[in-house]
Amino acid sequence: MRSWLWMVIGFIGLCGVANAAPYGRPLYGPLDWSILYCRFTDSPTPARSITDFNAMLMSNPAIASADGYASFYLEASSSMITPNFHSASAWVTIPHDLAWANARANPARRMEIFDACVAAAQASGTTIPPTNFLGVVTTPGIQTTGIWGRALLGIEMQVSGVLHEMGHGMGFGHSYSERPDHTPAMGDTHVEYGDPFDIMSVNLVFWTMGSWGVTGPRMNSFNLDRMGWLARDETVNFGADARTQATYTLTPLYRASPGGVRVVRIPFDENDPFHYYAVEMRKMEGLDAAFATHRVLIYEVKRLPAAGYLQGFLLRNGSLGDAIQSLNANGVTIAINAIAQNGESASVTITGDIATKCVPGFVHRAAGPNDPVCVLPSSRDLAQEENLNAPRAAVGGWLWWRFRFCPSPRVLRRAFAGDDVCVDPPRASEVLIENRTAGEHNAARAFRGLNACAPAYVWREATQRDYVCVTQQTHDESQEENDLAATRRDMLPFTHGHYLCKAGFVIRNAVPGDAVCAPPTSRARAIQDNAASASRFAVP
Repeated sequence: MRSWLWMVIGFIGLCGVANAAPYGRPLYGPLDWSILYCRFTDSPTPARSITDFNAMLMSNPAIASADGYASFYLEASSSMITPNFHSASAWVTIPHDLAWANARANPARRMEIFDACVAAAQASGTTIPPTNFLGVVTTPGIQTTGIWGRALLGIEMQVSGVLHEMGHGMGFGHSYSERPDHTPAMGDTHVEYGDPFDIMSVNLVFWTMGSWGVTGPRMNSFNLDRMGWLARDETVNFGADARTQATYTLTPLYRASPGGVRVVRIPFDENDPFHYYAVEMRKMEGLDAAFATHRVLIYEVKRLPAAGYLQGFLLRNGSLGDAIQSLNANGVTIAINAIAQNGESASVTITGDIATKCVPGFVHRAAGPNDPVCVLPSSRDLAQEENLNAPRAAVGGWLWWRFRFCPSPRVLRRAFAGDDVCVDPPRASEVLIENRTAGEHNAARAFRGLNACAPAYVWREATQRDYVCVTQQTHDESQEENDLAATRRDMLPFTHGHYLCKAGFVIRNAVPGDAVCAPPTSRARAIQDNAASASRFAVP
């Protein structure tokens, strides 16, 4: 089934990090919403109560398949965020009538309604913490929308629309599909609201009936990935292991138990590391129960035309056709071999040559037939000259013991196994460094995906779900703290499976789930790094 709900406009900014003001990404930790309820001077009796609307927001996550806001985003984030609500208990009157409100129902003016509600609430004595996200609910609902840190809602809204608009407030844009049958007369090469498997296409999705009206579906892997809600050990970058063909067993994106391959990213454009395919599996259950079958979905991640920011585009047969079930494009083939009847797994085979390519500015050294190391062109040229003109090592030894040696002061180059070219020691050191840093310049091994850090930063990796960008020194110190964790905690178990830390150490809490005992300075540093992380990504 498909729902035609509330139309909304545009992509919005960034939001929340753990232990810091809720602005930016990745989105971790407490997420505090202040909710205001406003009526107009001639509003009729509200269509529902504040109590009922609050229940939809605060939905008990202990209930299986609960479909309200809190349950939805706790599941989507794997509990990396914790929604908290500070809700008004009574209606506040905006000093304007419905005619005034309806005159502001167009996209250019609808936030005037939002601002008027906030002003009325503050005039009545309501205090709104400046770091909180802010939701305004009007009766009746005149317009609905979401922008960075804010959501304008209507009291009549069903849960699917609430999830969508508040998703905008958290930093999620609309989801899209490609338009493979595009013609110049069609205009855009993509379809906004074109992904029926993602809540951010709310007006054209597969929805189910929930406790508060139509609800679902869940979010696609692009949205989860961008917010840092996928563990590194649940994702695979094709080609990083140097293979040009591989078969993967996918597990459902929303399987409750941890582990398994949730997403395979397939880079193919060595000139643009943010242009790649992503493959996920969705099981027909819960908020995804309206899918016709268990599905494997293929997305193309690239920049949205004109706007320039990254987006995941569902690949479909035609503008609004079914999701494609195979791909052969950009030097990549994706074949879906089988999907288990119970929806617990799917087999996918991928072929591509990204593992054989270098990042821009680098070329294969080709010092020998088995030398794919990527180097600067000057080093390749030097290797070719050495192959032609440099002396070769002699073979010495006795009986079964043999070794190669170069005339002093030259030494073996060792560009690859069996390399017998003799070079000066500085050149041999240069080749050693090239071999050690080969992964940085190979297009597949250097690929990091949406959350790649800007130059001079790397992921902290306090846990498998930590995508905060820090300096190399901070990363190294965090890994050392992980290694020493067992020696810094008390032997007596603490609550919830955690342990007390020994004197002089505290729970680091760099991200939710981080229970490592570390010096207090490390926790303070984590707070600062979390606050700054949004500005340290390679792309916003």
